[in-house]
Amino acid sequence: MVEKAQQQGYPLAPANGYSGSDEEAGRSMSDEERRQKRKKWALYIIVFVIFQTGIIVLFNMTVMKFRTPKFRVRSATSSETFDTQPSSFNVMMNT
Repeated sequence: MVEKAQQQGYPLAPANGYSGSDEEAGRSMSDEERRQKRKKWALYIIVFVIFQTGIIVLFNMTVMKFRTPKFRVRSATSSETFDTQPSSFNVMMNT
């Protein structure tokens, strides 16, 4: 049956689905192909880092807005507790 199919000009597909020959499987990649692959991966990594940086900046600008806390002191009086020591001092304030 295989011989008949080959005689009629039909290509035979291997059982595993890979149609490469033994020559192609044994061949190692050339330096140029490796260099191209490395460039492609470096480009993918750079694009991913830029994308993640953009997402982080967008998140920080929309969700995590910087707000200045409002701090108001209406009246302040110092009590009579004012302790001094050689290395520190202690003041009690009522606000």
